[in-house]
Amino acid sequence: MLLKEKCADCGGTGITFVETASFLGLVKKQTPVTCSKCGGKGYIVKMPECKYCGGRGLIGNDNAVCRVCNGTGTGDDFAWVPRSELLPGKTFQRVCQVCHHRTTHELLTGIVQSETATSWEEEAGLRQTRTTERVQVRCTECDDTYWIAVDPDMHPEEVTPDMEEFLAHQAGVSGAGPEAYR
Repeated sequence: MLLKEKCADCGGTGITFVETASFLGLVKKQTPVTCSKCGGKGYIVKMPECKYCGGRGLIGNDNAVCRVCNGTGTGDDFAWVPRSELLPGKTFQRVCQVCHHRTTHELLTGIVQSETATSWEEEAGLRQTRTTERVQVRCTECDDTYWIAVDPDMHPEEVTPDMEEFLAHQAGVSGAGPEAYR
């Protein structure tokens, strides 16, 4: 669930004042304008803290990056993309694993299954394999590509109410509507 926080810039009114002056600078007055931080809503929608790392972005003895939130301390936007929309060309925000900046990422592949051997017995019949799913993404800032594991629990087939709320929030922030994921 997304959290609403009162905008600190406008005090929750949605309006800020800018000082304007006349042509010669003799008369100054305060002119009301829409708050640029909250867009006139009076509140800012924030993502909740990651429940696995407590918002720190690190787990264990603070030496391992939390893979649930990708080290951001809040939800990773990739987790809000429905499974049916993990298609090449879709974009989302995320902290890059290479340059460590929060940038736009583009999906380069759909869901790809890969098998990994988990034991290396001599007998082929005794070997255990694990099937995982992943997608390849490209960071638009450093232009590097890497693979992200797809967790079926995090990426349901259809849009959940929490996803709807997040996508509506993203529409207000970036100008891309929920239909971007449909």
